[in-house]
Amino acid sequence: MIEGELHVKAGKVWVNEAGTEIHIKAGEQVIIEAGNEITLKAGGSFVKVDPSGVSLSGAGVNLNSGGSAGSGSGFGGELPFNAKALIQEEQKHIMEFFYMDPELQPYAGTKYKAVLSDGTELTGALDEDGYAKLENVPNGVARIHYLSDEAFDDIPRESISKVVNRLDSLLGA
Repeated sequence: MIEGELHVKAGKVWVNEAGTEIHIKAGEQVIIEAGNEITLKAGGSFVKVDPSGVSLSGAGVNLNSGGSAGSGSGFGGELPFNAKALIQEEQKHIMEFFYMDPELQPYAGTKYKAVLSDGTELTGALDEDGYAKLENVPNGVARIHYLSDEAFDDIPRESISKVVNRLDSLLGA
């Protein structure tokens, strides 16, 4: 135990290691400063602060969810406005889908109905590439139903290669 001040200066590397835990406690503030990067790692997760920004990685990232260190008790108060906007943005997603035949030819203009995880139903038609993009989709599983044009249901669809081969044989190529 040291009464007063302790200053440690190391040339290139300073390492502390303990078998179980290390505590750093200050009466008013703790400043950890690095010229380029600070990384906190534990249990397969990490927080990294560097010139590109703040990176968080882990099985789950909980913001404003803890009361005391080591065991989050949940947040019962009102979230700040910025945090609400962040949470709302994170809950919305973009969904893209294609619809093609076995020859990878698009079903252009095919009508669809998307049933989203919250029960919302969206309808539309695929573009010329058999593609559609839905924005602000809630998190969860969505189902896409392709609606065929009933007038052509009984007409078999031929592959492009068969049609080209038939045309080549008719033209004598």
